Amino acid sequence: MMNEEKKALGEYLYESLENDAYLKKLETILTEQFGRKQADQPYWISNKQLHDLLRFADLLSKSFNKAGSLEQKLRAMAIMDKLKFLYPEHKAVEFFKRSVEAQYNGKPFITELELAKFNRESEHEGEE
Repeated sequence: MMNEEKKALGEYLYESLENDAYLKKLETILTEQFGRKQADQPYWISNKQLHDLLRFADLLSKSFNKAGSLEQKLRAMAIMDKLKFLYPEHKAVEFFKRSVEAQYNGKPFITELELAKFNRESEHEGEE
């Protein structure tokens, strides 16, 4: 019998979501539609895509890895911010946004989130 290392559900989620092709496709669609609304152009996301994005954001917000990376939590927040912009009155969007935000315990997370965003932007400055 092999001795397998036990992992928490959040670690399994992290690994599973890290390179999920469907999630990446949905994020691309969301970004495109977000840009369309910002440019005052018609935008549309199907109900299935909307509900899948909400579920992915919820899972991303609950995932973690041993290094304590905030990358997937940043992805969850980005998804919810864009959905809230597109659908400010949608009850499910509001519910999931609160759920995702609740994973971060309020203000202490916001400071940590801002620091992570700053660090990520700093890393990519020289690439442009």
